[in-house]
Amino acid sequence: LVVSRPDGQTPRIGLRIAPPPPASTAPASVTVAAQHALPDLPPSQVIDGHTAQDILNAAAARAGEIETLRMNLTVRGAMMGEPVNLAGQFLFQAPNRLRLDLRQALFVFDGMGGICHLPDAHAYFRLPASMSHELIGFAPGLGGAGAGMQASLVAREEIGGVPAWRLALASPPGSTAGSLGPLHLWLSCETLLPVRAETAAMGVVAQLDFRDVVVNGGPLPAEAFAFEPPPDAIEVPMMLPGLPGPGTGG
Repeated sequence: LVVSRPDGQTPRIGLRIAPPPPASTAPASVTVAAQHALPDLPPSQVIDGHTAQDILNAAAARAGEIETLRMNLTVRGAMMGEPVNLAGQFLFQAPNRLRLDLRQALFVFDGMGGICHLPDAHAYFRLPASMSHELIGFAPGLGGAGAGMQASLVAREEIGGVPAWRLALASPPGSTAGSLGPLHLWLSCETLLPVRAETAAMGVVAQLDFRDVVVNGGPLPAEAFAFEPPPDAIEVPMMLPGLPGPGTGG
């Protein structure tokens, strides 16, 4: 996400959106890297009798049991060469209502569509409902993030004292997952929910840590998924891949 607001000009926002996963009522299955592993993937291991396929299928099934989810997260790294250090909260209510609240940006989806508010730029833009697949990603499940990707089970490690499976995922050339990956993902051995993710793609190098996770802790307030931009915020168009942005010409 890139925001530019020179004095006297309309804010310009760039956002990359990957295609939504195919509609399906069954948990998505992830193809495990084996004989034809992608160059970006390390060899897949069998650890304590578990394969990458076992873990990902169990995680997808676990995601289907989630009605509500609340977690805090931190994001550290760099975007387009600029340092990033963010903290925020993620709320999810099945099947497709979510809220990602960071200081620099707020994403809210009410199940029909979404909005992104950028308080520092005094700007906002609207998002299609399909974008919720990309924001959910690997939280709470792997249905959107893992579909069409190859995976390797790398190790069993501890993250903040939590035993976790470390997986590496990457998308084959020409797949619907686009240029996502390689992505390293740590899933709790107990809950099969993410505790950490690392990525280096599309000019972003980031480590995401998830903590204080509460699953099915009761209904979330309806107002959490409703948002009206403040009067001084300007609505700007969302730039889609392959289309020129405002003021770029063409």
